[in-house]
Amino acid sequence: MRHPILIFFLVVMTACSSQPTKTEKLPLDIEGHRGCRGLFPENSIEGFIQALNLGVNTLELDVVISSDSQVVVSHEPWMGWEIATSPQGISPDTTTEKNFNLFKMTYAEIKQWDCGSKLHPRFPYQQKMKTYKPLLSEVFEKVEAFIKEH
Repeated sequence: MRHPILIFFLVVMTACSSQPTKTEKLPLDIEGHRGCRGLFPENSIEGFIQALNLGVNTLELDVVISSDSQVVVSHEPWMGWEIATSPQGISPDTTTEKNFNLFKMTYAEIKQWDCGSKLHPRFPYQQKMKTYKPLLSEVFEKVEAFIKEH
């Protein structure tokens, strides 16, 4: 039962962030949706870092839990046909993608999938690169290191 608590904690942390008083102006929130999805593979370390380079102050992401209880950054709880290619070079399609359920895969299995080399049909300017679905802890680590350097 610790996983729902983690997700609840992340939601509460977001909801309880400081709010301006009536006399203060609302700050402009520039959000990197799934990192820098239009230019880099979604939910990739490379995309999150590029979003920070562009000046975002909020990184939006979703997480799922793998079969070995790892917190994985992924929008869908499966390997989606639009972005994923198996270690054998096979892409799921719209009828088979849900068979590759991340809840039933170990993180070692998940990390072997390429989630950035395919041309994304809705994001023609997105850079193609071999990348993977990272752990949430890795995103925190890389983002913190980037912030310290800059």
